[in-house]
Amino acid sequence: MPAAIVDLTATGALRPHNVAIEKVTYRGKQAVRVTEQRSATGPAIAVVLGSDFRDGTLEVEIASEPAPGAPEGSRGFAGLAFRVADDGFEAIYLRPTNGRADDQLRRNHSVQYVSEPGYPVVQAARGVAGAL
Repeated sequence: MPAAIVDLTATGALRPHNVAIEKVTYRGKQAVRVTEQRSATGPAIAVVLGSDFRDGTLEVEIASEPAPGAPEGSRGFAGLAFRVADDGFEAIYLRPTNGRADDQLRRNHSVQYVSEPGYPVVQAARGVAGAL
């Protein structure tokens, strides 16, 4: 099957869940800014509409930084949720500030996998020193 390219900047390409979506220019490229709503409960994701993707390779460019005024040590989470269904999803989260931290323990936790509801972040981190 040929590769499909989805223009996430197109109107109606994403369905927000506990996030605000804004079309922006980032480093000279058209992009989508997805910002978590602070009062949100539950997953904060933007779902790509009209895709029948099942298995394969997803290629995305993701940038992240802690929100203005965030405390020192904030992680600036960004990620990609996939296999999104009414009863859950899988996701890969990046913690970009961890990847640049002086502390080796934080650098060890720069990437995180979760599968909601069966393998949530708390369970994924259980038994891993310093994971959260």
